[in-house]
Amino acid sequence: MLSDCEWVVERCKALLNKNDKNAAKAWILTARSLFPDDFDVQYEAFSLHLCSGELNEAASVFVNLYSKFPSRPKLQHYVSDLVTEVVSGQLQEGVKTDLFNLLSNVTQRTLLREAADKATEVVDRCRILLVELRLFPDSATTIGLDMYDQLSQASSSTQLLIADNKHRNMLVNDVIPLLVNSPHIHTGQPITRSDGTSTTLKTSHLCQWLESAASYYTTVISEGALQNKTGRVGWEKLHSLLMMTADKCGWKEVFVTKMPGPHLAPLVRWMGLEKLSGYNTRMQSFEAPRSIAIACFYIAVFLFFETAWEYCSSLFSPGGNI
Repeated sequence: MLSDCEWVVERCKALLNKNDKNAAKAWILTARSLFPDDFDVQYEAFSLHLCSGELNEAASVFVNLYSKFPSRPKLQHYVSDLVTEVVSGQLQEGVKTDLFNLLSNVTQRTLLREAADKATEVVDRCRILLVELRLFPDSATTIGLDMYDQLSQASSSTQLLIADNKHRNMLVNDVIPLLVNSPHIHTGQPITRSDGTSTTLKTSHLCQWLESAASYYTTVISEGALQNKTGRVGWEKLHSLLMMTADKCGWKEVFVTKMPGPHLAPLVRWMGLEKLSGYNTRMQSFEAPRSIAIACFYIAVFLFFETAWEYCSSLFSPGGNI
């Protein structure tokens, strides 16, 4: 014997199977008012709105469902599929993605954060949190720095080659650029971490991020050179990251006016570096301010590695001397 709630739900399903959406909607609206605390009735209303393409109404019912019945398996399964679609980014116009975009910022954050907390692998957790960081840049000082710490620790504990290290790949290609380019990351200003502790980012922290990226790119590019693969994109990414770091550390203005871009020949860029640093070849003097001296150090090191890569690439390329 079906209960009143079950009978209404079955009645709505039967009408939907007959493609009579208007009658099904009339039944379910009545049922929602009569049984506001029944999960099956409320979920059937949610499904009906989705089936009818009424995403605004579906989003409203979904928020009510998630606030009242967050642990129901059927709802949890739908939330898992929704977050998976949003994180994958493959279905730009998928129904679940469209529904997610209609939810409030608070609900979006809640769904992503709870899904991340359930992830057992660091990479899977950070992949979800990356979506939150891109949607809500103000979380750079909390989950952004947390991801940096977690991925750094995970990448250091594995013996894999750097190119096969999925933690380092995500750290350098996704997390570090977002942090360095974030308008919420500043040196010399105290920030509150996710655990409530206060810290002050220093130039040395950003230099550490830059060095981590440089180590990754030079290794991956060098390995690619031995396999006759181009590394130009990698050097351009490293140069872009250097410019973003320069912006945060107060080097950008000098870079923009005096530093040659990565598209120019290495010899021209060496000459530009000499002009930027204030180094006088004849007088053997170096009087650049400390901040510019630090910037010149990174430019010189990166340029050295790039020219060494170009030399090795020419040797190992078809027609080379080796």
